[in-house]
Amino acid sequence: MLKPKRKITRKEIQVDPLLETMGNVQKHFETHKQSYTRYGSGLIILIIALVFFNNKQDTSQLEANAALGRAMIVWESKDWDNAEFQFELLTDEFGQTKSGKLGNYYLGLIYMQKGNKETALKALNEFVSKNDYPMLESNARIQLADIYKSNNDLANAIKHLRQVDKIKCSSSQKHSAKIHLAELLLDSEKTDEAEEIVKKILVEDDV
Repeated sequence: MLKPKRKITRKEIQVDPLLETMGNVQKHFETHKQSYTRYGSGLIILIIALVFFNNKQDTSQLEANAALGRAMIVWESKDWDNAEFQFELLTDEFGQTKSGKLGNYYLGLIYMQKGNKETALKALNEFVSKNDYPMLESNARIQLADIYKSNNDLANAIKHLRQVDKIKCSSSQKHSAKIHLAELLLDSEKTDEAEEIVKKILVEDDV
């Protein structure tokens, strides 16, 4: 014959610290059951929203990649007006994606090709401010330096050329930036610094 289950009284629970804690937890949960249910529902909704957002981000990136592909095809054909339209469409609709940010670089080059230096300045500055393409960033900063130089803004031109040395780009790009920098330093009558830069370039093995 099975021995009947022994009931644990509230008094006995209070004697055992572990059982007392379990009892308190159970009582607390029963008291705040509605609050926990509400918070739990809110957490589930938040998780669903995050999953939806990530999926939407993935979809946006795929669409942006497709738009970039179309723009690059036109770019290769040197149809600058159509290329400008395609890249502007890309940056307007997908400006926060990697492809959208890259679109600013090509827009800057197109604007320079068409002689719109101020618009090129804005697009290239937008590109270098947030991008994942160090090789292109170095070229963009050299282009920016040329625009600033043409505007007699040597301070900003020098700033962008100095930045190239901090970027993970090719040695030829770094050398090009340094030579440009030495030239601007001479224009700014900073002869000693310009000479120091040239001397460092000449002793490098991969010039």
